[in-house]
Amino acid sequence: SLTGQGRQVTHVYKKPGVYPVRLTVDDFSGLENACAEIYIKVHINSSPKPVIVAADAVCAGENILFDAGRSSDPDNDLLTYAWDFGDGEKGEGVNPVHVFRKGGIFRVQLVVADNSGLACRSAMAEHIIEVVDAPVAEAGEDRTVCANTTVAFDGSGSSGGSRSIQGYEWDFGDGQQGGGVKTVHSYARPGLYNVRLKISVPPAGGCENYSEDELLVRVLPSPVAAFRFDPTGCPGQILAFDAGASSAGNAAIVRYEWDFGDGAGGEGRTTTHAYEKPGRYRILLTVRTDAGEACNTSTLEQEVVINSRPHAAFSVNTITEDGDVILPFSVVSFDAGRSSDSDGCIRSYSWDFGDGASAEGVFVQHRYRQPGVRTVKLIVEDNSGTGCSRDTAEAQVVVGSLPAVRPVQGPLRAYIRQPVLFSFEGQAPAGAIGKGSWIFSDGDTVEGETVEKTFTAPGIYQVLASWNGVKSPARDIRILDLPAVDLPERIEAECGEPVVILPVMKDEQAAPLTCRWDMGDGTVIDRMRISHIYREEGDFTATLRLGHSELASFPEIRYTVPVHVSPAPEFSIRFQPDTLHSGGARDEASFCAVISDKARNFACAWDFGDGGTATGVCVRHVFQRPGSFLVQLTIWDASRKSAPRHTVKKSIRVLPR
Repeated sequence: SLTGQGRQVTHVYKKPGVYPVRLTVDDFSGLENACAEIYIKVHINSSPKPVIVAADAVCAGENILFDAGRSSDPDNDLLTYAWDFGDGEKGEGVNPVHVFRKGGIFRVQLVVADNSGLACRSAMAEHIIEVVDAPVAEAGEDRTVCANTTVAFDGSGSSGGSRSIQGYEWDFGDGQQGGGVKTVHSYARPGLYNVRLKISVPPAGGCENYSEDELLVRVLPSPVAAFRFDPTGCPGQILAFDAGASSAGNAAIVRYEWDFGDGAGGEGRTTTHAYEKPGRYRILLTVRTDAGEACNTSTLEQEVVINSRPHAAFSVNTITEDGDVILPFSVVSFDAGRSSDSDGCIRSYSWDFGDGASAEGVFVQHRYRQPGVRTVKLIVEDNSGTGCSRDTAEAQVVVGSLPAVRPVQGPLRAYIRQPVLFSFEGQAPAGAIGKGSWIFSDGDTVEGETVEKTFTAPGIYQVLASWNGVKSPARDIRILDLPAVDLPERIEAECGEPVVILPVMKDEQAAPLTCRWDMGDGTVIDRMRISHIYREEGDFTATLRLGHSELASFPEIRYTVPVHVSPAPEFSIRFQPDTLHSGGARDEASFCAVISDKARNFACAWDFGDGGTATGVCVRHVFQRPGSFLVQLTIWDASRKSAPRHTVKKSIRVLPR
C-alpha cells in the first residue's frame, strides 16, 4: 500500500476499482487521545468498452440493424448509446435501425457512456460499411399521342446507382416490346396504355439488380391514310389513285388532299394524274376528318417511278472489199453496245436478222446463206416492266451472190508471237495467172498463194482471202497467250503459319500452262495454288514460273512475291497486386500482357475464368468471389485477319476479403 503525509496529498490510481483510504491525525502529545483516524472509500471509474455488430456491405434503401449489445462496462454502470451513421444522420439505443439512402463508404461511430459523470465516462468504436446504390428506372412523363404516329420513349434519366446499367426492356402495353435507352413505337388503336421500363444492373450481394417504372400513354383516335396506285408508269400515261383504303374509326373523312411531287395536286377519294417527264416522284396523301380533337389528319408518302424509254442502237461489222455488200457465209458481227437506258438497265437484247434467224445478247454474230437485202431489227427492253420499256432499231444489210471461190486452209487456234501459215486448198486452175490476197482483222494485208502471219496480241481474229478478186468465206482464228496473273504485293506471316497463295488469272482463254513455285527456302511446288509453311524467320522471295505446255520454246513468264516471316511472339501474364482479394471496394486487379516483339501491334483478349472478359494490352478486373481461377490471354497480330492466335494461361488464387 502507498502512504502519504501532509494536510493535502495527491495520488494517482493505476487501475479502476474501490479503494479504502485511511486518514490519521496525530498531535504528538503522547497521550491516549493524541491520534484520531477516519476511513473513506474512493471509487476509480472504468471507461466502458463499446462494440458494434453490423454487416460490412448493405443495399441502399434497406433497413439495417446495428447492435451494440456486446458493449460492456467493468463497473456495471448504466450505459447510454449515441450513434453517428456517417451520412449526416444520428441515432440512440442499443439496437437502432437505419436506412442509407444512397451508395458509398460510410464510417459508423458508436459512443458508449456510463453515468459516472467523470471525464472517463465514455468511449468510441467505429465500423466501416459499404452501401450499394439501388438502380432507379425513369421511364419519363405521361403523354397523350395520336394513333398511327411514332412515339419516342427515353429511359436515359434512369440510374444504375453505383453499378452500370446492362439492359433496358420496354413493354408498350399493347403486347409489343422493345429495347434500348431510347426507342420508338406506334399504337394502331386508341386507348390507355401502361408502358413499363425495366432496367437491370450486375448483381451485388443480395441487393436488387433491377428497377421498374411506368408511364401512362393516352392514344387518341386518328385517321389512317392509305391509297392504291401503279408504282410505275410512262410519261403522258394517266395513272389512277384510289384512297378508298383510308380509315378513320368512328370519325368521317371529309377531305382527301393529293401532292403528286411534280408541282401538281388534287382532291377527292379517287383521282388521276399524268407525269410529263420521267423520274422518281414523291406522292403525299393527307386525309382530314370531322373530329374536333388534335388528331384529325394523317399523311402517307409513297413513290412512283416514271420510266424513261431505253434507246436501241447497233453497228454492223464485217470484212468486205465491195462496200457494204456481204458475201454469203461470211461472219457478220452485230454490236448493241451503244444502246442505253438513262434510269435503269437494259434487261434483254433481242435480234431479228431478217432471214428467219434470231439471237439474244449485246454482241452477236450471224452468217447469211442466201443473197438479198435483209432488214435487221434490235429490240431492247429495260427492267421497268412498264408499257414504255422497249425500243427498236433497224438497219439493212446487203448480201451479194457467192462467186466461185477457192477454199482456204489454216489453223483454228495458234499462239501469240508464233508464225501461222495460211494457204488456198488445192491447185490453181491450169494456165491461170493466180493472185492471192489476204485481209486480217488486225489491219494487215498480205498477198501470195501461201502467206505467213504472226499475231502480236491474243484474241479472236477474222481472216478473209480472195483469189483473183473472188472472196473466200471469212474464217476465225483464236490466238492464245500465257495469262496475266494477279498476286499479293507482299505477304506477312509467322513461323509455322500456313502461307496460302491463290493466283487469279485474268484470261480464261489462255494457253495450256506449266507452273512451278520456288518458295525461296529450298522448297519447289509444281502447282498453281499453294500452301506452304516457313520454319525459319526472315525475308524470302516466292517465285512463280509460267510456261507453255505445248511449246517448249515459248518464253517463260516469272512473277515474284516478297514474303516476310516473323518469329512467333513470346509473351506472359503480369498482374498486380501480388495477393488478390475479392469483395472489397478497392480489390481491382491490373493485368498486363508482356510481349517480347515490340515491332508489331498485337491484339489481346482476356478470359479471367470467372465469366469476365476484356480486350487490350493492359486491363483491370474485379473478382466477385474468392477461389482459384485460370486466367487465359490470347494474342494475335492485329494488322492481319488471318494471323494465328497464341494463348498462355496462368492460375491465380483470389482470397476473401
